[in-house]
Amino acid sequence: MARDRLAAMRANQKTFQDPQNQPHSGPTLSVQPQGNSQLEAGPLTTTDEKSLDIDNFMEQVSDLNSLIKTINDNISQLRNLQQQSLTELDSDSSPSTAQNDQILSTSTTQRMTEASRETSSMIRNCKNRIESIQSMIQASSRPRNQFNVHLTQIGALKKRLMDSISKYQSVEQEFRQKSQARIERQYRIVNPNATQEEIRQVIGSDQSAQIFSQALMTSNRYGDARAAFNEVKERHQQLKRIETTLTELMEMFNDLATMVEEQDQVIKDVENGAVEVEKDMEQAGQHITKARDSAAAARKKRWICFFIILLLLAIAGAIVAIVIVTNNNKRQQ
Repeated sequence: MARDRLAAMRANQKTFQDPQNQPHSGPTLSVQPQGNSQLEAGPLTTTDEKSLDIDNFMEQVSDLNSLIKTINDNISQLRNLQQQSLTELDSDSSPSTAQNDQILSTSTTQRMTEASRETSSMIRNCKNRIESIQSMIQASSRPRNQFNVHLTQIGALKKRLMDSISKYQSVEQEFRQKSQARIERQYRIVNPNATQEEIRQVIGSDQSAQIFSQALMTSNRYGDARAAFNEVKERHQQLKRIETTLTELMEMFNDLATMVEEQDQVIKDVENGAVEVEKDMEQAGQHITKARDSAAAARKKRWICFFIILLLLAIAGAIVAIVIVTNNNKRQQ
């Protein structure tokens, strides 16, 4: 079951690698009040300086569960910030209003970038701590039952973190799609007759600013076009950041998936080793029983031989006595 679920999660990662196949629309997200409390990272402690006894292990597991919860909260907060950045410039505005909205959007963009950076950092920290604990468990000598229980708990943490990474990827992918759709809308303000090929170049090319500038020179809606140009530059930077984030998330997801597979193999090897030990013990018990039975049979045979020898000696003694008595009687006659 674990391998089937892991294979399904890996298959889903392909959707994050091909932005061209994604639609430009998605469900509308509600805007909620923003705060900074959800963006605080947890303590970046490691287990290198701690002995991993049962108490410390449970403490580490609890800390990591809390960190994963904070990661999920940050992802939700990031989604709200992304939605806010999309809605701030979502209405047709005059140049002056667009300029004020642009200032507000820049503030939101900075918070969004910081939230993304911090969330990625926490995911990386959580992954490294899980790797460290797993290595310490595998290097330690502990009872097999405790070993399996600890590895199972670490496996659950890894899968929870993988779920969080998948959620983060979905949020970033959805924002990428909406940003691309937004860029298309803004470019059509400047160039209403733009072809799909031109739209693709504006969205995917590093020369999008130059392409947009050329279209801007021929536009008869300079005020709106200028505001659209400023937004497109910002959106393009966001798309580049998203691509970098998705690449990093893909690498961390694959690392965790590999760890899950390796852990499953370790547990399987331990279980196979335990089965072999049980078989050896069973065979040893059978050999001991057989040896005990053989020893008892040998003792029984020795006693039988002893009594046979005694009987033969008694018979021989009787015969000798009879012969002696007979000879004595003959002499007396």
